[in-house]
Amino acid sequence: MWTIAEFLEQARHLPPFARPGERFLYSDTGYFLLIRIIEEARAGGFGEQLRTSIFEPAGMNDTAKWANANSRQLDEFVPELAPFWFDKSSTVDFRAFAPNLTWGNGLGGPSSANDLVRFQRELHSGHLCNTRWVRLFGTPRSRFRPGIHYGTGMVALRFGGFFPLLRGYPEPTGGLGYTATHMFHYPRQQTHVVLNYHAHHRMQASFQMHIRLAGLIKRYG
Repeated sequence: MWTIAEFLEQARHLPPFARPGERFLYSDTGYFLLIRIIEEARAGGFGEQLRTSIFEPAGMNDTAKWANANSRQLDEFVPELAPFWFDKSSTVDFRAFAPNLTWGNGLGGPSSANDLVRFQRELHSGHLCNTRWVRLFGTPRSRFRPGIHYGTGMVALRFGGFFPLLRGYPEPTGGLGYTATHMFHYPRQQTHVVLNYHAHHRMQASFQMHIRLAGLIKRYG
């Protein structure tokens, strides 16, 4: 299992990209550093803090059981995983990768569509943190690429950036995953979109589907 300390050690001697606040660059290392700050500030492991502060209060039972799961539990849980790929290979060794899916080292962990909807409902209703923070997290600050903008940790989609005829589509906020996963909240329509295309090379297909869903939400929401 990779650790936060190992990830941060790899970046320790790299030169800075820019002065803070001058330029935008998506940075996994920044998230790893934030996790260490949380662990130091609250004197506990990140996985356990997620379980007690977010997963359990939000009723995310499918997700909570993976937090800090031991070897015996992983043997039980691994068969529940849906296939996913980081490249076009059809070979995935779930058991070898599973120790990195216990929510403790910044690589995340398994969840379900129902749990992700529960999370978004609790987050945007103010049950997990003040909604002023949620608005700050999702307010666009930097463009990642046309149509995809980052706030303070959350992604905001502006569909007109993908194609001019999509201007006027609703503007959701949420998150994107490397294996073409989407979790977005449409505030005006109180609608949630959760997609999982299971592979990075299917990212374009996942956005094509999300655009079709956004069109339906615009029309009927």
